[in-house]
Amino acid sequence: MSRLLPAPSRPTVAGLLLALALAGCTPDASTGPSSLPTVPAGSLFTTLHEASTMTGVVTQPMNPANVAGWSYYTTTVTFGTDAAGPLSPNSFGRMTYPKGFAGGRAPGTTSSTSFSGRGYKEIYVRAGVRLSSNFYGHPSATNKFLHFWSYGPQANRVFLSFEGVGTGALNLQVRCQGSPDDSKCGHLKANTGSSAAIARGKWNVIEVRLRVNTMGQSNGIVEVWVNGIRTHYYTNIRLDVGGWGIVSWSPTWGGVGSTVPAAQTMDLEDLKVSGKP
Repeated sequence: MSRLLPAPSRPTVAGLLLALALAGCTPDASTGPSSLPTVPAGSLFTTLHEASTMTGVVTQPMNPANVAGWSYYTTTVTFGTDAAGPLSPNSFGRMTYPKGFAGGRAPGTTSSTSFSGRGYKEIYVRAGVRLSSNFYGHPSATNKFLHFWSYGPQANRVFLSFEGVGTGALNLQVRCQGSPDDSKCGHLKANTGSSAAIARGKWNVIEVRLRVNTMGQSNGIVEVWVNGIRTHYYTNIRLDVGGWGIVSWSPTWGGVGSTVPAAQTMDLEDLKVSGKP
């Protein structure tokens, strides 16, 4: 692994709104997962599920170079390389939770710039993620990863969480917030018979497909793959938003209260966002 480098400074056009908020349609006719792979050059991972009908928004290889369509809202991301990286062996980004880090906050925030003007009802997002071997789950069991912002209204409506406490097992859940039906989609667990376990100390490849519902109807779609295996498939989601506009990496620890017992890290590599109306 190379020497870790600091993130470049970038303008914060919508950064204040994101940082503050993160701290504190037509139905899809698909009846199953898409299966047309778009594997990055040099990838060690050979099974991906981005449909050929999707249009690219941004691919962030997580290196110090500036990338069009992406902004660093903090400079707490550092960079390194890892030949074992499943998607982009050339680079990864790291956020560090120092010992004593308080719950309810993220060590940093970085995100796509807004693509709400494209009118995308559906997005596909994939990334490699690695938690340090000593990653300690917040007592609330909420350990946030990626956030998905809607437009119409603009809101941090869905996030991914590695659910688990202390040194216990961690499992990926998709969580809705502020929706008309949070009781149904507040904690979407794996429902396909496959495990959504997230191993510490090694890379995990996560893919997500989100489609908003027709206004007033429970026909939105959430589909997830963990390390190439479909783990979540829900077709009854109601968010009542116009579409998708921002994808953010802001790994909030918690929940509120408690502190991190020892320094721990979360690494991210080759985050890709694509979408379609």
